[in-house]
Amino acid sequence: MFVIDFHSHILPGIDDGSSSIKMSEAMLRMSSEQGVNVQVLTPHFYASRMQVGDFFMRRDEAIMRLKPVAERLGIRLRVGAEVTFFNNISSSDMLDRFAVNGTKVILIEMPFMQWTDKFIDEIEAIVERGFLPMIAHIERYFPLQHNKEPLRRLLVMKKVFFQVNCESLTHLLKRGTILRTLDDSVFVLGTDAHNVSNRRPNLIDGRNYISDKCGADQLNKMDMIGNILLGYAKLTQ
Repeated sequence: MFVIDFHSHILPGIDDGSSSIKMSEAMLRMSSEQGVNVQVLTPHFYASRMQVGDFFMRRDEAIMRLKPVAERLGIRLRVGAEVTFFNNISSSDMLDRFAVNGTKVILIEMPFMQWTDKFIDEIEAIVERGFLPMIAHIERYFPLQHNKEPLRRLLVMKKVFFQVNCESLTHLLKRGTILRTLDDSVFVLGTDAHNVSNRRPNLIDGRNYISDKCGADQLNKMDMIGNILLGYAKLTQ
């Protein structure tokens, strides 16, 4: 199975992540050294301040610059976006283009506030359209949910997946809460890497914690889920 980083800002010069192709190469090299062989590229998209056409043009140009680097390192690139939640997101006619290429998986950054049922209704409507929402760094929203009912509703929703940042699993006070809250929910790991210093690729840290705390079977289950979502493996009964 492939080792997948589901969330990263490695594309050069497109958002607040990598500032140059040199930095992008260094980030990919760090990922490769940690065993990553599929890198999902998820540049930020903000509907309130970006033109859709300009975003995709800039994203495609950045991908073309990064492809030769990835080929030299033996890393497969998959591209999507980290789409910040916006009003009526479920009715957008651009969801296909925001999805990770070749899939229906869409990485969504939820509002950093108390969620309402309307927010969860929007995610449910995205599922009803045939897409597979993946909630970016799900653990970041936990402290903001004083009314936990919308969160509970989301956590049990079918065909919704959750991405956990590896950095969060290195914090003693956070990691227990993350696993307890997610419980039986389906989650995968991402680095949310932005640079080579304070927000560097660190998938190995998260993988080691899952392996040590939950066991190799849980790590393999997580890898299988990721491979199925990206079409590298098939779901078996």
